[in-house]
Amino acid sequence: MEIKIDSCKHCGKGFTFDSESVPRYRVDAAPLVIVYVLDCVNCGRQVSIDIEQSYDEFLQEMKESEVPDGMKRCPDCAEFVQEMARVCRFCTYRFGEDN
Repeated sequence: MEIKIDSCKHCGKGFTFDSESVPRYRVDAAPLVIVYVLDCVNCGRQVSIDIEQSYDEFLQEMKESEVPDGMKRCPDCAEFVQEMARVCRFCTYRFGEDN
């Protein structure tokens, strides 16, 4: 999903970025806030972007993205975890023998 930033807090210029290409550093619930930390494409300084998103929109976005090699998707929170994980590090979902 492409996200438009109106202005960098350092240089004041706007830019866009693809949320799929930037890792999420923190996801808080109630309301769901996704925090991206990235470099401004204009000045190169680091900025953090807090995006509020409905949980349904977040889950839909996660379900539409491809699962990277060596990872699996948690069926409870839709985050990617290591393929061998027995417990999701994001929501503590416990995987059974079949997943």
